[in-house]
Amino acid sequence: MLILVPAIVISGIGVYNTMFVVQYQEIRYEEPLYTLNGSYSNSAIVMMENPLWPVGTTLSDQKTYFYAASPVLTSTFRFEALARDVNLRISTVTKATLAMTAGGGSPFWKKDLIISEDTAQLNSDSFEKTISLNIKDLGDEISAISGVLNLRQGTPSAEIVTTVIYTGTLNGEEITGISTYSLPVELGSGYYSVAGDTVQSETVTTPRMRLVRKEPPVIEKYLLTAGFLILVAILIFVLITTISVRRQGGIDPEALKREDIRIEYKDWISSGRYTGLRNTDMIEFASLEDLVAAAVDMNQRVIYDENSGIYFFVVNELMYRYSEN
Repeated sequence: MLILVPAIVISGIGVYNTMFVVQYQEIRYEEPLYTLNGSYSNSAIVMMENPLWPVGTTLSDQKTYFYAASPVLTSTFRFEALARDVNLRISTVTKATLAMTAGGGSPFWKKDLIISEDTAQLNSDSFEKTISLNIKDLGDEISAISGVLNLRQGTPSAEIVTTVIYTGTLNGEEITGISTYSLPVELGSGYYSVAGDTVQSETVTTPRMRLVRKEPPVIEKYLLTAGFLILVAILIFVLITTISVRRQGGIDPEALKREDIRIEYKDWISSGRYTGLRNTDMIEFASLEDLVAAAVDMNQRVIYDENSGIYFFVVNELMYRYSEN
């Protein structure tokens, strides 16, 4: 009982905390501070007669353009900072990188052609720069350089690269950085290819902590509740048993001990009735064990009178007896 009651109290507290007390825990997450976007949108104007498009037609979002129809690519670069408060000073450099590459992708040679350099103040708006490149001329220049180098293998390639250098504040935080945005141009035999409108994003985050509700596992709820109910059931059983025993006057330890001894020697004991024999000498034994030992020695059985609590046997008008009382 002394152990059971504290166990029930502790278990009950555990069940209460699990079922009714809202618990929280801190978790770490990354909060976005700002996002920098750089994108290219491309088009080409049909400049020469061809069987597909009238001269002057603007082709946009095409994967492939033909030197014989629209050799000049018009590409608009757009840079923006997504934040609540933007105050940036930016400098941009746009160049065309020409190269002849080997089969594994490493270039035999590379050459950069500066196309434009600009500066701007960026607040809530975005920066845009439009350039026009004669892609056929770039391909011819790659062939000319390779011819001078006597290089007769490799794959010609071109890439438009815009580097943005920025400094200032975003959401009140001082920042300085450099971002590079590229637009690969595939040079084929009689055509060139560029990707459609592409956006290259960079999101800067900072670690934060926040409180979230902690939900205990369902199995934990069931186990705690089941344990609590089992302990309560045990306590009720113990209380009912104790009350029942007390109402019956309690259990006599000596009676239990005598019953154990009687069970131990039941093979040598028979039930009977003690009538208080007269004119018979009597030997009184101090214990049932001694009486049973004497009966075994004389090849006798012990008679037990449950009403009087007397064990006895008679040999030659001599009574051998032991009384529980």
